[in-house]
Amino acid sequence: DPIDEIDDNKNNQENKTKPTILIDDTPIKLDYSDFDINRPAKLLANPSKNHLQHPLPSIEPKYHPPIDTDAIKQAIQNIKLSSPNSNFQSRFQNWEQSAVLAPREHTIIPSSPLAAFRKRSEKAKQSSKNLSRSATIAHSLQKLSIFPKDTLIIHILGADHVECETDENLRRYFGPLVRWIGASGDRCPQQIELFLVGPNVPRETSVDLLPSNISKISRLQTATATCVRRVYHEWKPHTPPDPHLAVAFNAGIWGYAEWEPTIRYIHKDIPTQVHFIVTSYTLEEAEDDLEILQALLGDDDDGGGQPLWAVESNPFGSRVVRDTRSSKRIYRENAAWQAWRL
Repeated sequence: DPIDEIDDNKNNQENKTKPTILIDDTPIKLDYSDFDINRPAKLLANPSKNHLQHPLPSIEPKYHPPIDTDAIKQAIQNIKLSSPNSNFQSRFQNWEQSAVLAPREHTIIPSSPLAAFRKRSEKAKQSSKNLSRSATIAHSLQKLSIFPKDTLIIHILGADHVECETDENLRRYFGPLVRWIGASGDRCPQQIELFLVGPNVPRETSVDLLPSNISKISRLQTATATCVRRVYHEWKPHTPPDPHLAVAFNAGIWGYAEWEPTIRYIHKDIPTQVHFIVTSYTLEEAEDDLEILQALLGDDDDGGGQPLWAVESNPFGSRVVRDTRSSKRIYRENAAWQAWRL
């Protein structure tokens, strides 16, 4: 019949344009109408279509067991002991310090700054250096649930020219913290006071950190950073109230005897317990700091001097490697940290 021949030709042309898949070695023609546009990867089971009479095979997701980084480190440690090669040890230290990644979500730190501590680009690395101090403080506040409603007081011990040389430095290193807290909703205090104290502070000054474009709905009203050229245990008795958090960035407690009277003062003479964060350039230096802290605080049985978390890699340490010719170790600002309640 001529009409049937025309229909057959039409069907043949349509079939040429339809994609074909193999199911159990059987070629199956697909029609785009068989797909749900809201679920583009899933076929509609329409029994009226002959080519859908064959059930699609189920695909089980491939299981990837979690990586046991502790077991890997132990295995590599055994290799280090059996074959002490300086190049290998340097590469292992690099892996060890970068194995801890920042979380993908945070109650204080927005997603864009978080990405700087996860990506490996040069731009991200440089950003991590500028953001490391603010992010380390913000993560400490979250881990320790420090969210005062009135005034948040943070003391930064052992500050020097890195933080205090210029107003720009202060805003670069601590401005992000103020912005993040200012946008944290109910966790935001009305005031933030940062005191940067150390004998090597190059100048005494006070800088307004409150951003000009802060949201009108933010609870934050004032934010200041004050630099003080004094050793902490001589300055603090004249400056109430007590801090919610005390931080010593890249402190080198193991190498400077001046830390001993400061730590004893915080522990013995400040009436409230102080959360004390200590960061280091390497895990090895953090262990050295730990030995000194244990020697100063370990003989106390009055409930003070309690470790809050042990020496570990800081997920918000800088990703920029410092140029140090005197050691083959890999140095990064705030690469390791530990926390105490004094």
